[in-house]
Amino acid sequence: MSAWAAIAAWTRFPSGPTPPIRASARSCGWPSCGWRGWSRSASRSGADNPHFPVRQGRIRDIFRSLSMSTPQRSDYGHFLQIPTRWGDLDALGHVNNTNFFVFDESVRLDYFEMFSRDNPRFWKEEGLILANLGCDFVAQLHHPSVVDAGFRIARLGRSSMKTEAGMFVGEKLVAVTRGTLVWFDYTQQKPAPIPDHVRAGIRSRERVAPEEG
Repeated sequence: MSAWAAIAAWTRFPSGPTPPIRASARSCGWPSCGWRGWSRSASRSGADNPHFPVRQGRIRDIFRSLSMSTPQRSDYGHFLQIPTRWGDLDALGHVNNTNFFVFDESVRLDYFEMFSRDNPRFWKEEGLILANLGCDFVAQLHHPSVVDAGFRIARLGRSSMKTEAGMFVGEKLVAVTRGTLVWFDYTQQKPAPIPDHVRAGIRSRERVAPEEG
């Protein structure tokens, strides 16, 4: 959600607004993910609404959080072009927000395709599972458009990694997805340490070095 949309949603209810919507999905499998659905907290009067205790302070928080987390095209070393389709549209004529999860899946699989070429066990005996995935909707996306989906690994842990995908139309950012992948032993059915060759391959592809630890 853009800063202006978040502020509009907030100021529309002077007695205490409903917090902005955030979409998320969870899954224990790869590459598909199970839709967890929409959620919205119940609104309460301004006096006892913990989400928006101070209007001006809340507005500053919105801009601060967006400015700290908004990615740039230059952050990404891997891109996949994804044309929008007529069937992606919702009743308002926008590309439906659920499609950004599909865009994330497409560029994510494309990013890791090189590992399946180099390792015949990849996706068969070992590989990745999706633990969680969320999306921040920054701007409306219209059809026809070509989405430049950038993908990167933002953090490498012992057996998990944080992902980020920026969806751009030209230089304009329209959405950001962030998730967690877990390296998984499909035979043992349990998490496993990320192999050194996978770590090395990820480091060599990233323009911004992943955080580690």
